[in-house]
Amino acid sequence: MDLQEGESLYQIGVNTNCPVHQATVGGQCFPRMSEKVSGYGAETVRQPINGAIVVMQSGQPERIMEEIKFKLIRSTDGKRARARIVDTRSKRYRANRQDVPLADYVYMRPLDARDDPHAEVAEVTLSGKDPRAEDEQPKAKGKSKPKAASADEAKKIL
Repeated sequence: MDLQEGESLYQIGVNTNCPVHQATVGGQCFPRMSEKVSGYGAETVRQPINGAIVVMQSGQPERIMEEIKFKLIRSTDGKRARARIVDTRSKRYRANRQDVPLADYVYMRPLDARDDPHAEVAEVTLSGKDPRAEDEQPKAKGKSKPKAASADEAKKIL
């Protein structure tokens, strides 16, 4: 893939503990999983990818970092547990004890030509929290824990 001046590749997404399967921030969709599809017909091969690989213009990651400050995930209890993303700038927004910052679940890491986009993502959220911390996030039933990132990877993201 040829990148134009001012463009960069990023791997983005929501981690496995996120109560929603995808989130949109700053016009960019952060999915939990996507697929690389190759072949044709019966020869079609689908290779799962954590998150998505996207091209971002210069300044777009900074806009996403600004926008995510206003996004929260609100979960509900009851017979049908649900979660949705709310914006604190909305006129209808009212604080709730169940609100959790979306940044605790979203990751964005720059890729270069040497990176393997199919490798398991070392998840460090945009808030800088370790998604494995038991006391900071509710434990997802039946989900495996994501791998922690090294300090060097965290510095790259932030």
